[in-house]
Amino acid sequence: MKLIKILIILFIFTSISFAKSGLELGVFVPLGIGVGIHYYNAPPSTFTKQQTNDYNNYISNNTMTSQVGFEAGVLLQAGYRLELNRDMSFSFMGEIGYNSDNFNYRGKDSNTNSSALKMENYRYYSFDSIVLGLLPRFNYRRFSIGIGFGMKIFLAGTMNNSSYNKLLGYSTENIKIIDTKNYKNYFSSNIIPYLKLTLDYAIYTSSKFDFVLGVYLDYDFALKYNDISKGNNQLNNPIENIASVDLGIQIGTRIRPMN
Repeated sequence: MKLIKILIILFIFTSISFAKSGLELGVFVPLGIGVGIHYYNAPPSTFTKQQTNDYNNYISNNTMTSQVGFEAGVLLQAGYRLELNRDMSFSFMGEIGYNSDNFNYRGKDSNTNSSALKMENYRYYSFDSIVLGLLPRFNYRRFSIGIGFGMKIFLAGTMNNSSYNKLLGYSTENIKIIDTKNYKNYFSSNIIPYLKLTLDYAIYTSSKFDFVLGVYLDYDFALKYNDISKGNNQLNNPIENIASVDLGIQIGTRIRPMN
């Protein structure tokens, strides 16, 4: 408790001491690519050696490889900037906004030696989400570095299972619509936790606002499929997980602190 009181007093003192401390607002548009990560839960510890071997063989045959997808959104940031001196400051920001994510994967080709029958198999996910998060940021002159965390709550999406034959130019699609009413038919939750790193530079600055260009690295933690095998043989339905690593640029505007 004493430490908390000291930090509060220090925060108040610093806020009063530096005139540039105050409310900070920003609007950013992130544009990037996402690399899908697909994996299954490890085999239960209760499995025998043979069951574990069978389980791992299933995972080896059904784990999909990574594919690249695109993402975009718009984020509103609001918080408090605490000036330390003329060159350095901390920004304690919250963010809310919209994001469109794509998690893309390629499955194994159909098991056939005939080129006319061989199909390439893909699975594409698309999610439209509300973003809620925090982004503490350190500012040095025109540079800023932040470490953010939060969650994306998807409200709507699609799951597309596609197959394609190169020789014949033949393709098939099976598209399923996912929303807040039926997501539990597929996933245990519609919340995607995330962790991200941002690096920004103010390419233009004035007394009232900054125009900012930056880059970000984001990890979207796994969406877990529902364990529909409860009460049955777990070997038939290992729990499937989809995640993504995102890399992109972001452009935006920051309103300078207002007392």
